[in-house]
Amino acid sequence: MSRSVTLIHAPARVASTYDPRTAAVVHGIAASVIGASTIAIFFLIIDTLAGHPLWTPAALGSRLFWSQPLDPTAPVPLILVLGFTAMHGGVFLGFGMVAASELALRWRHMSAGGFVTLDVALFTALQATFLTFGLLLLEHGAPEFPGVGAVTTANFLAAGAMTSYLALVDRAARRTEPEVSLRGAAPESPL
Repeated sequence: MSRSVTLIHAPARVASTYDPRTAAVVHGIAASVIGASTIAIFFLIIDTLAGHPLWTPAALGSRLFWSQPLDPTAPVPLILVLGFTAMHGGVFLGFGMVAASELALRWRHMSAGGFVTLDVALFTALQATFLTFGLLLLEHGAPEFPGVGAVTTANFLAAGAMTSYLALVDRAARRTEPEVSLRGAAPESPL
């Protein structure tokens, strides 16, 4: 005996259990991973082309955790790469959560101008963080610190990637998810 399953009531169940706060957390984490990965891949390519894969996170980790420069001839300590990557991911988690929360407040109603503003705000926040971190490191003389042009390019790419992801999420929500925002409860389902 075969059983057939009808999905007629599935959207009503989804609509009644949809939580925009949960969506903001999920999309914030995803945007964070996308942004941090964009910068990590960018510098991995630069470091590999220079013949020193993983040099940038190791050198920055050495300055951050050991307060000393890394010997360019020594092998790259993976613990520094992992430590700096974890710190970098944590910083991006904060940016991603703020950006996703901003989107959740305007769920399904963010205009193209709103996304441009979000992109500029993310880029500005990333640059401000870089400049602050750079000033702290350069105060102690850090010639291994990546150049402003490279970091600006990486931050531009990361902000664009994060905003693009959130714009795609918003576009998909306009087609498939119920009309919900953090400002109000989900509308009651007619079914």
